[in-house]
Amino acid sequence: MGLLSSDNNEDEDKPAFDPLAGEHEQRYEYASVAWQTGVRKSKQSPDKVLNEYAANGWQLVERITNNGHTQRLIFERPVEQS
Repeated sequence: MGLLSSDNNEDEDKPAFDPLAGEHEQRYEYASVAWQTGVRKSKQSPDKVLNEYAANGWQLVERITNNGHTQRLIFERPVEQS
């Protein structure tokens, strides 16, 4: 049985997960930080920069590389719903 499978056959025509369903869908905002100019050339350690983002609710979701070298860091955090 697959992860999205169900023993209940009457739900076969319904998607197992619909991220757009419901009134309370979570939205995110993103920040992109250049590794060389935004992190390495700052006077703070990379750990301190990353921890500051985390303290402000940001989560690292992607590292963009070029020839094995980090170019940018992509962060996301939930947008508060009104």
